[in-house]
Parts: sequence; structure tokens; C-alpha cells
Amino acid sequence: MICLIQLFFFSNGCNVLINPTSKIVILHGSTEISTENGIFDFSRVEVYKSLTVIFTIQNNGNTDLKLTGSTIIVISGTDASNFIVTSQPALQISPKKETTFRIKFTPNQSKYYSANVSITNNDADKTPYTFSLTGRGIIIDINVRQGTNIFLRIQVFLISVVFISVSQVQP
Repeated sequence: MICLIQLFFFSNGCNVLINPTSKIVILHGSTEISTENGIFDFSRVEVYKSLTVIFTIQNNGNTDLKLTGSTIIVISGTDASNFIVTSQPALQISPKKETTFRIKFTPNQSKYYSANVSITNNDADKTPYTFSLTGRGIIIDINVRQGTNIFLRIQVFLISVVFISVSQVQP
């Protein structure tokens, strides 16, 4: 086994840091989002509305964690434009400290959405740190029934004004 030893000399003596490492961990609340098949699901969000989620980046290592790249949080994939980073994290995180970033999901139609998040950093084991985002855009349906038959279906899209689409369903 090979160990890396980095020595820091101070006027009052010698401080030895064995195997200096930065260890990145991404959390939503207290739940870790793994780089191995990690997924965060925004669940169901009404079409044209938004849901913003705060993620935490922790450095569980013993040396500074550095987030690198021209864009720190990169979102890619088919539906990337529906997931927007609204707040970037700090570029450097001290050992045992954390920073946050925010992602906003805004569906523009009723369907399932997915994208990938990538964060390049100096953790040798997890660079880039990647995980998936999913979400579903929904439309509110109001069905008017007579007995078991639906005879009127109303779809409501809530923006700043209410738009209603009414269609009659044949029994």
C-alpha cells in the first residue's frame, strides 16, 4: 500500500496531513444523491409552473474541494432546457463545510422530463459527480360525470390568467 504524505512546516513545529483528499457529497435535505444511478425526482409540477429545489454540496475530505469548469453545474440531455440552475455554488469548499445550489424545473407540456447534472471537481473518485433529474409536467383535469360516464372534461392551465379547454365526451 502506498500512502501520500504532505508536510506543512510551521514556526511552532510540523503538521503532517496523511493522504490529503477532498470528498464530494451531494444532498437534497439529508438524503444523499449517489453518483451510481443517482436520481432526483421533482415529481409532478403543473405545466407552466415551476418548482425550485436546493441541493447541498458537502466536502467530507480533509483538504479543500474545488469545483472547476467554465460552468460549475452543467445540465445536459434531451430536456435540459426545462431544468435551470438559478443559483451556483461556491467554487471552493473547505474541509467539513458545505455550499448550496438551486435548480428550477419548469415543464411546458404534459409529459415526463429527464436531464443529467454534472459537476467537475478535484475529488479523484467522483469527477465529474453526475446524477439524473426527472420530473413530470401535469395538466389539471376536471371530469364532470353523470353516473359512471364522463360527459364533460375541463383542462385547466394555470399561468397568470386561467385558460380553460372544454371538450364534450361522448358516452
